[in-house]
Amino acid sequence: MNPKEIFLNACLEIANDLVEFDFITQKNGQLLKKTLNKDISFEINFQSSHNNNLSNVLIWPHFSVSSKELKKWMILQTKNANSAGIIYSNTIGYVSPYNCLKKWNLAGETFNKNIQEIIKDIKLYIIPIMNIFQNNIELIEYFRINGTQFNKWTEKSLMPIFYLIYLNKKDVAEILLKNYIESCNWGNKIKSFYKKLETEKDIDCIPNDFVDAEILKIAYKNGIKIL
Repeated sequence: MNPKEIFLNACLEIANDLVEFDFITQKNGQLLKKTLNKDISFEINFQSSHNNNLSNVLIWPHFSVSSKELKKWMILQTKNANSAGIIYSNTIGYVSPYNCLKKWNLAGETFNKNIQEIIKDIKLYIIPIMNIFQNNIELIEYFRINGTQFNKWTEKSLMPIFYLIYLNKKDVAEILLKNYIESCNWGNKIKSFYKKLETEKDIDCIPNDFVDAEILKIAYKNGIKIL
């Protein structure tokens, strides 16, 4: 088999082992998708490298939770028709003890061993996060208490703040922002940026000089305060 065939074969083997979780297999197994309800969907996407060869065929799972209604809201907020309505996304390596962009090599004799390890890790680290999103009432309370600390390895993120604003749960959004500021290394920069927003007439013209700037602009425009 060539590298592409090895990769696609691995994707299908993983998909077949996860059938109990009711995923729909798409793109020759590269995408597993599950609709949690009429609005929320969960995806596991298997990514690879353009530099694969017969001795090095890489694979790593990326997952996301998205909302159709959030997508509509985000398009209005950002004026970006490509907004995907993502509530949360990550790679398996950053929600697990690996604490890195964990990649597996499918080439050679390690194929079966690594496939089984990927399946095991998806069940251990990704599926439990998916389950947190099953019910919005429970999800909001989870965010209120834990933020995006889905397990002891997951770093906190601002990504779900849009969904909380969309749901009109601004009090929880403010708690999420507070916890994020306290956990990251650029909390003072966020506070300074927020103060700058208060003095500007057109905040859309302020340069996005760090990774969270665009998120913070939308949060500010929707009345989210720093506690």
